Amino acid sequence: MLHTINPEILFLKQEDVIKAGLLDMKQILAVTEKTYAMLSQGLIKNPPKTNTSIPDKENWQSFFNAMPCYIGGDINIGGIKWAAESKKNATIPGIPYGIDISILSDPETVLPFCILDGTLITAMRTSAVGGLMAKYAAPSDADTACLVGAGVIGRTMISAVHEALPQIKTMYLCDIDVAKAEGIAKEYGDSLGVEIIPTSDSKAAALKSQLIVGETTAQAVHGYLLAHERLRPRLHALQRGDGGRLPQGRRHRRRLLDTAQAAHEPAVQAHERGQAR
Repeated sequence: MLHTINPEILFLKQEDVIKAGLLDMKQILAVTEKTYAMLSQGLIKNPPKTNTSIPDKENWQSFFNAMPCYIGGDINIGGIKWAAESKKNATIPGIPYGIDISILSDPETVLPFCILDGTLITAMRTSAVGGLMAKYAAPSDADTACLVGAGVIGRTMISAVHEALPQIKTMYLCDIDVAKAEGIAKEYGDSLGVEIIPTSDSKAAALKSQLIVGETTAQAVHGYLLAHERLRPRLHALQRGDGGRLPQGRRHRRRLLDTAQAAHEPAVQAHERGQAR
């Protein structure tokens, strides 16, 4: 976007962003990969988010995050995401746990030109980051994945893992509410040509898998994924969020850092060669 002087604002609801191609995971993965490459080249300004927790950070029942960003290069757009979550929403049918909106602005005239629903965008982007990490860091011969959590991210993560690692033919979808996992398995299994096995036994599923993905905000799951006994050779463990603690010990920390670096460098190198997909 360059030198917008039209004061009109385009409003896009969730149905509109879906029509624009948001559910095309292959496209979202490509955009995500390009974004990481641009970030490494200094083309993106991504300052820390500002958090407002209610009633406070330690005992929050809801929160709002202000997340500003500027993307330069051939994108040249400024914007902000207003991301919010409410624990109460988990008990109210039909209302998402997290609700996001985004505002896009011209960086020269600073006129806002678009306000759009960001809830599903967040879900697709979150899963795309996981898929991209798995693409470059998971064992090349991985054929089985363990996905922990059958919420909104559970749905989109299935698509991300399938698109990033088409050789994976079996996915365990773990949730304490097996019915949720069964519903997602029926919805996605046949269309993707992947066997999706619903289960509440995440431990057994993890031991059978070469890729483990935590797609829940439950802190206990983060600690479980990174436990010493589950960090074994030929395994990639990926956790969502910042709720988990790294396991103690230099070897385990090094392994995690190496995995992150392995996922970061190929995207940058591919972009520099003009091969970023």
